[in-house]
Amino acid sequence: MLVSWILQSIDPKLAESIPFHDDAKRLWEYLERRFCVANGPRIQQLRAQISDCRQSKTMTIEAYYTKLLGLYDELNRLKPLHVCSCGLCTSNVAGKFVEDRREEIFHQFLIGIDDDYYANVRSNLLSQSPPADLNRAYQALIQEERSRNNARDKVVTDETHAFAVQGNRPRASPRPASTRPFDGSDKSGFFVLTVIKRAMIEIIVLNSRAILIGILNSFIVAHVIRPLLLLRPLVLVQAPLLLHVVARDMLLLVHICVRAFLLGWRCS
Repeated sequence: MLVSWILQSIDPKLAESIPFHDDAKRLWEYLERRFCVANGPRIQQLRAQISDCRQSKTMTIEAYYTKLLGLYDELNRLKPLHVCSCGLCTSNVAGKFVEDRREEIFHQFLIGIDDDYYANVRSNLLSQSPPADLNRAYQALIQEERSRNNARDKVVTDETHAFAVQGNRPRASPRPASTRPFDGSDKSGFFVLTVIKRAMIEIIVLNSRAILIGILNSFIVAHVIRPLLLLRPLVLVQAPLLLHVVARDMLLLVHICVRAFLLGWRCS
């Protein structure tokens, strides 16, 4: 019955290659000789993994603790601690081996934690008297991790609330354009009229000489040069008309100057 249970627990492809044994002990010895692999390479690999075991930036304390303890459990299974086989030992050597292994795990656990986050906690644990053990170190690091997570969540929440308040702030509606006709009471309209008046005065003052010269040139061409060129004896006859035109042009020039003076006085 035991032989049948052993064969059924083996992969069917491998079970076909195993010769028949009617004794479970001889079958087990045959399997051990055939499939037993030396533990030396695996033990060396485990020790290297334990030395390189570090907490990454994205790994929690619990995940790092579980990973490290898993490596030590496998190492204890492949290379168990020495125990007293006679049962007559009075110095408790086996217990001392267990304490040494626990202290080794404690120091290895503190070595692998993230220095940027938990360096102060590690210094406090190492400076305690009596020395802390693995369980106290795990509890202290878990509390520190929770405090950091709470502080980070609070900062993120405050920033989210501030952003939400800014996004929900009502926007100022555009000012509707006024359809009321301008009646001179609006300050902006008065400013525009003032600018236009000053611009007109500057144009008149700067061009007054050109305007006067243009009027005189028109008078000379129309009433002096043109009659002489035509050699008409009506120049003397048109003398009253010439005086009327001159008077009209002079009045026009005086009118322009007076308007410029009045506009300048109002704008000032």
